[in-house]
Amino acid sequence: GAYYRKGDLEESAIVRHRAFAARELLFLVEALAGLAIAENPAQPLDAARRRTIFRQITRLHLPKMEDRAARASVVAPRTPKDIARAAGPRMRIFVLEQLLLTALADGRASGNEVGYIRTFAEAAQVTTEQLAAMQAEAAAYYAANKEWLDAFASTDPAMEWADDVAERVAHAVTDNVGAILT
Repeated sequence: GAYYRKGDLEESAIVRHRAFAARELLFLVEALAGLAIAENPAQPLDAARRRTIFRQITRLHLPKMEDRAARASVVAPRTPKDIARAAGPRMRIFVLEQLLLTALADGRASGNEVGYIRTFAEAAQVTTEQLAAMQAEAAAYYAANKEWLDAFASTDPAMEWADDVAERVAHAVTDNVGAILT
């Protein structure tokens, strides 16, 4: 593979791959934040929802610059059209699949969420027929895995407290890794 061209791991290939993966995760974070905002555009994400999203970003273990970009995109995401146009073809499809699953997660997709998804799909050059097939696949997947998927939507206060502590520790370590290693 690309990592073993000379028989050894090539650090530069790994670094490039990690940077590419981080950029792709940014598209996903931004699109999902945009969908959450689209649900009720008159009211920005409340502190609890932002904390939940920020905890998920922490769990991604992004490099510092991408972590900051992801957090900024939660506060002010680009339009679905801009996100779709900036993402590569395969990433567009993946993000669209995740948007469809996320819209199903609360049991209903609001008109604004449907509009956001349609705008993303159009910019991603997904036809109406393809979108309908993807929606059916997402609904079938969600129905078959609902219990498992819903387990990740826990609002247990003890878990939120533990997540908050873990997030603060992770940020402290990330922000001070240079001092820790010297």
